[in-house]
Amino acid sequence: MNWKLFVLLLITLVVLVACSEDDQTEDTNVTAEDQETETEQKTNSSNESNSGESITEESVDQAELQPVTEVEITEASEPRDLEEYIEMDRVMKDVDVDSHALHVVTDHPGKRVIIYTKDEEQLYKSVYVKRNALFKLIDLQKSKPVAVEEIQ
Repeated sequence: MNWKLFVLLLITLVVLVACSEDDQTEDTNVTAEDQETETEQKTNSSNESNSGESITEESVDQAELQPVTEVEITEASEPRDLEEYIEMDRVMKDVDVDSHALHVVTDHPGKRVIIYTKDEEQLYKSVYVKRNALFKLIDLQKSKPVAVEEIQ
């Protein structure tokens, strides 16, 4: 009888250890995304201070000028309530949001990325860096920024 109890405890221990490793992996992924965003912010801040200018188009990197993949669009969520997004007032100055489908591609503590499509064609991308309230609106057809500014 003691042998069966020992085996049961051993199996339970293995399952608990395996479950805790999965949780740590997910935490590591979020932390890596946060660190990437912090690195971007530091780079943008140092570029701004070195140039003596405020936020400029140089704050937009090449990856942000590109459309997202079809997989990212498929996995994206639809926004629940546009009023929840602080950057939406600024987006509406340049984009008729009502005539576009919105896809929230990324929304974590450091950054939010939304793609605006029409007839399944990606037209605009907004990037909102939350820690420093940096907003970027990119015209994906022209591969150039429409707006790069701080918003409150």
